[in-house]
Amino acid sequence: MKKSEPKGDEVSLELVERALGPLVPTTEAEVERAEADGVEHVGELPPSLRALREPARIEAPRSARVVSLDDVRSLRGGSGTPARGSSWLSHGAAAAAGALAAAAAIALGLRGPATNVGPAGGDVAASGSASAAPPSEPAKIALNDAGLCGAECCGGAECAKSPADMRACPSGRTCISCSRSELTDSQYRFKLGGLAPTELGKKALASGPLEVCVRAAASDRVCAPAHSSDDAARRWIELPLVTTAGDNLAGVTVEIRFVGAKQRLASWSQGIPVNAAVLCKGTMIEAKTDEGEVFGSMSMFLIDSHYVELGRGADVAGLEALARRFETPLELRVFETRQPGDRRFALAMGPFAKPRAERLRWAVLDRGAAAESHTGADYVGEPRPSP
Repeated sequence: MKKSEPKGDEVSLELVERALGPLVPTTEAEVERAEADGVEHVGELPPSLRALREPARIEAPRSARVVSLDDVRSLRGGSGTPARGSSWLSHGAAAAAGALAAAAAIALGLRGPATNVGPAGGDVAASGSASAAPPSEPAKIALNDAGLCGAECCGGAECAKSPADMRACPSGRTCISCSRSELTDSQYRFKLGGLAPTELGKKALASGPLEVCVRAAASDRVCAPAHSSDDAARRWIELPLVTTAGDNLAGVTVEIRFVGAKQRLASWSQGIPVNAAVLCKGTMIEAKTDEGEVFGSMSMFLIDSHYVELGRGADVAGLEALARRFETPLELRVFETRQPGDRRFALAMGPFAKPRAERLRWAVLDRGAAAESHTGADYVGEPRPSP
């Protein structure tokens, strides 16, 4: 029959005996057996048990005669029971000391190396030094060619296949895809050049400030101050209106009016196809009065609206530290947003066409960092200038 497994304290005693050998006697019966076998405890008691020594007594002069253990027992009455004194006490103290030492050894062996508790309650690896090691710098995130211009391109400075007339794009684009599906999947915003007024337009400018308003298909009208093309510092007008290729093809309407007025001074309306040539070179707008007289002209470009956002924060310094983690030829910029608190500023790359932005976003995610796709609808003004 299989021997029953030890339980409770029996398990601990058995482990101790396996590790250290038989235990010293701890009960009165065991002490009696130890006395009968002539076993005596020799050695200094541990400090915690020294108080258990028997009281000092006056000893009789030592005799040179050797006395046997049997003679001593006969003098005690032959009962074989040791007096409540040094023998029983010494064996009991030794038993307690041995049990404590064995239990401590087992506990230390089972617990493993000690750990320190970190500031947030987590364990910190034990160290031989009293001072904690300085925190290591976060690992760099190398993007290499992720998000750069691919082989299937038709225009832009980054495109090796660009024809001569589309290598330097007036729109500022550096990579334009040849894929119609990529172009139609993206969303766009409008970027207008400064107004080049005719004599009629110059008279209107002299009468008060003008604004230019744009509407695509059934969208709301979005307006911005209109500047003369002679004003180099403010030659570009960027509108926050985000449109699709379908919206632009359905028809884009541009109106020029006095700021705050309901009646327009001149307008232009036409569908804008989304293709590589339009994205590179833009569209020339010639605004006319309702009577057909030319008021002025301006250039219009469709710019990409897909950003890869790497993080938001309450201050610029934290986002600049995040930017230093990335090793990439792409430009990382900080934008102010309309959001409060810890989302006031955003670190982003772009804008890109949607397919390119998605490839880049997944490249960041695959390297263990956070990234989101945004159209920049809540961005305010221009990005923070590079130092």
